[in-house]
Amino acid sequence: MEDDTTKSPDVEAQSAQALFVGKKQRLEGKLKQAAGLTEEAFGRLTGKPKMQSAGLRKQAEGQIEEESGKLIEEAAKKAFDET
Repeated sequence: MEDDTTKSPDVEAQSAQALFVGKKQRLEGKLKQAAGLTEEAFGRLTGKPKMQSAGLRKQAEGQIEEESGKLIEEAAKKAFDET
């Protein structure tokens, strides 16, 4: 008879992998935000509104990616805790 408090190695591995994916996605989102901030500032300095707006768009994409990574991490933690 298996103890209910032990977790399956497969579930642990999947949760760990999902946690890693979430952290990676958060980091990529932060990097995209930084690149967008740089692009926006450079567009502002050089008087190129298209570059400035592209930087703002990249920042928004980075924020979405970062939040998505947070959700993946939370789901992985809950899945691990509930098994």
